[in-house]
Amino acid sequence: MLKMCGVGAAVGALVAGASGQIDYSTVALSGDTAPGLGGPVFDSFSSFGIPVIGATGEIAFRADLQVGVSGVAGDNDRIIYSAQGGLLQPVMREGDPAPDIPGAILAAPNEVFAGSNGWLGIPCFLVSGVGGVDSTNRSGIWRGTPGSMQLAVRQGTETPGAPGNFFNSLPGVEMRFGGEGALAIVNVPQSGPSAFELGLWSSDGGSLQLVAMDGLTSTGGNPINGPQTCTLEPNGRVAFNPTFLNNTIVAGTPGSLSVLAQVNDVAPGRAPCEFSVLPELVTINGVGDVAFNGSSGIGPQPCPMDLLPGGIWARLGGSVALLVDQDDSPPGVPGAEFSALPQPLLNGASRILFIGGLSIGVGGVTFEDAGAMWSDTPGTLELIVRQASPAPGAGVARFRRFEEPAFNKRGDIVFLADLIRENDVTSNNDRGLWAYSSVLNQVLLIARTGDEYDVDDDPQVEDLRTIQSVEFINSNVTEGSGLEDGRRAGLSENGRVALRLRFLGDGTDAIVEAVLPQPPCFGDANGSGTVDFADITNVLANWLNDYTPGTGPGDANGDGIVNFADVTAVLANWLAMCP
Repeated sequence: MLKMCGVGAAVGALVAGASGQIDYSTVALSGDTAPGLGGPVFDSFSSFGIPVIGATGEIAFRADLQVGVSGVAGDNDRIIYSAQGGLLQPVMREGDPAPDIPGAILAAPNEVFAGSNGWLGIPCFLVSGVGGVDSTNRSGIWRGTPGSMQLAVRQGTETPGAPGNFFNSLPGVEMRFGGEGALAIVNVPQSGPSAFELGLWSSDGGSLQLVAMDGLTSTGGNPINGPQTCTLEPNGRVAFNPTFLNNTIVAGTPGSLSVLAQVNDVAPGRAPCEFSVLPELVTINGVGDVAFNGSSGIGPQPCPMDLLPGGIWARLGGSVALLVDQDDSPPGVPGAEFSALPQPLLNGASRILFIGGLSIGVGGVTFEDAGAMWSDTPGTLELIVRQASPAPGAGVARFRRFEEPAFNKRGDIVFLADLIRENDVTSNNDRGLWAYSSVLNQVLLIARTGDEYDVDDDPQVEDLRTIQSVEFINSNVTEGSGLEDGRRAGLSENGRVALRLRFLGDGTDAIVEAVLPQPPCFGDANGSGTVDFADITNVLANWLNDYTPGTGPGDANGDGIVNFADVTAVLANWLAMCP
């Protein structure tokens, strides 16, 4: 059991059903031997090493190896690792042969994307001058599972659907990855008749197909250009806005695109007002639902004066509908009004989440508390957390601002936040990572600067180090993620969180996994993972104990009290295995 130490920091392991605590483990630590290489040692996990996690909980990250140890030099010290099922293994290393390109050598891999069931997507350069590699073909994107990575697309190959054009450099492009190898990229061809024009290609795990390209495709008589960005759901459907004037929301698969909204269309829920602004970024989930923010302006007839322009719309299984109106009263903030409705996240349960602004001076709102996070949980919009409110686990500290969160299907939310520098909050402890637990319906601290973290997994050994920085993948992905949109995220669907901690003093850092409270596993009274005689014994040993629902030993059904209902839960689930 690993420990977080400090004011209000989380401590402890998961117990039967759900726990009010967070369970921690150190995935990789600088200074430790790097598995699977025969001697090299982890040096650090650089800014590219903020870990990602797949939908099913597999972690991937980039590591730097110590030069001068076991043959490590400047041309083979960068590597991508994967942690799956307790096994930490190398995936792609600088200086190794490039999969599917005979004679070519991998240059430094930087980024990694995680899908589901262990699938990874890795853009990487090749070493120029070796194996026929030059400036026209020196990069590619690989996808697959550890030990079975395959080339998906290479710079210099002809672009599908646009003959005579050839893919440009691939690392650093707009890339989305999801499902078991689903891939989407936005690229500017490096040569050909459409050179310097944007294109979008996607696949559901097979070959890439052209979705849209400047001047080459259309839908329903409307020109569809290549987008600046897109989102990709696990089955290969994309959602995007063409680059030209950002005036259309489009979703679908190659050859089967649908226009969901256009500027000058009547905005649903705002008739007779029409859409005046639509966003560049649109979000999608695994069932093809789409959500976006926008504004409506003056239509052919004057719009009602009580309608403010901003809103959040979504197509949830049917037609596009208005979900949140800027003119609505913000839930949880009596007397206030929305000042802005930004792009929402959309999770796998088709629920939205957004960080919105409040109008200063209305309803007592000040500069300090003018931002908050809302989600429909479910169906009704609810306030999750607000600026200037107390930061759980951080003593008397209050939130100053939030960064874009990750949001999984069951409703867990993970977000970085800064604290107001007051009382005992300084530049040394004013930042951290928090989670809203859907199981406990409360916000929990995961890690905070200035606190101490025990990097040793052995409960009998204590190795405390002071946290200098807390890094979560959404800290440099400004739009956050609903996990089914193809964007990198640090939260899995089963409540596992991947983060990087850097420590004061010795310059070490670690890749860490934190497991959020889990839903009750009915019948498993002792948290062993199996329902058997030991659970009957555990129920009897804790007979009539009273707990917060789902948090105590013996509480086999998670209702908060140990009684005959728990015996019934054990018998009804006899020999069941918990996930």
